[in-house]
Amino acid sequence: MLLRLQESPRADLILEVEAKSYVVDQWPSQRVEVRIGETELAEWSFDVKGNPGSRTARIPQSLFEGSSVAISFRMPDARSPASLGQGSDPRRLGLALISLRLVPAAV
Repeated sequence: MLLRLQESPRADLILEVEAKSYVVDQWPSQRVEVRIGETELAEWSFDVKGNPGSRTARIPQSLFEGSSVAISFRMPDARSPASLGQGSDPRRLGLALISLRLVPAAV
C-alpha cells in the first residue's frame, strides 16, 4: 500500500489501523507482519476475542522516501474458508482494513 503525504515528515509517525482478520474456531489466531521494504515495523496478532481491533506501528522518519511510504501487510497464517470447512470460498483471507491513519509520534 503506497501512502503519499502532502509533505515529507519531520519526525516519526504512528500508523493507526482498525482492522478485522479472518479467524474462526478452527483457526483462532492470525498474525500480521507490518513492513516497509525489508524492515519489520510490527507483528500484530488477531484472535477470536480481539477481532476486530485497533493496532499501531511506529514508522521511523528515515523510512520515508520523500513524502511517500510503501507499507506491506503479510499474513503468513492466512487460510481459506474452504480449507477450514467454512464454505466453498477458496481465497486465502487475511486482513480487512476498516480504517488507517498516520499521526505524529509522541516525543
